[in-house]
Amino acid sequence: MGLRRAAEAKRSAAEAHAARRKESQAETSSRSLHVGLHDALTRPSLAWIALEEFPASREASAREGAAHVYCTRMAGISARRLSELAITALFLAIIRTLAEYYRLRYVRGTALALAEVAPYITGGLMAALGAWAAVVAYFFGRYRVATGIVVAAIVAMFVYKVVVIGGLP
Repeated sequence: MGLRRAAEAKRSAAEAHAARRKESQAETSSRSLHVGLHDALTRPSLAWIALEEFPASREASAREGAAHVYCTRMAGISARRLSELAITALFLAIIRTLAEYYRLRYVRGTALALAEVAPYITGGLMAALGAWAAVVAYFFGRYRVATGIVVAAIVAMFVYKVVVIGGLP
């Protein structure tokens, strides 16, 4: 008798879950990438990405539970990956800016004065400050803010080069 009740309870729970699933699918309006979080964390080589309906409301998402993570992506690059690439580009800009000293020393020789190198040092400091701020934002999980900081730092460096150093690249 107890097994029969357990089987009925299990069947009714499965039916309730199927009804909730069907209801949430009826409320969906857009498509998004659906990532299996457990698979992605435990077996990265077997992580799967499947196209599935995205709940149109927070209530529908809450009914489905926290079993999966929904990621919206633009052009297949996540905000985290984009911020990582942007921060890397800013570090390369720091290296390029500070390496300008060696190019000037090669071109001008011993006649190189500090006044000629000072604008490049200022540009390097601008890039370093931007990289620091972007890395801090990245560590706090603010990936889009980190990308915005990098873009602002690169634009500021470009404007500084055109105004202070002169000329376009």
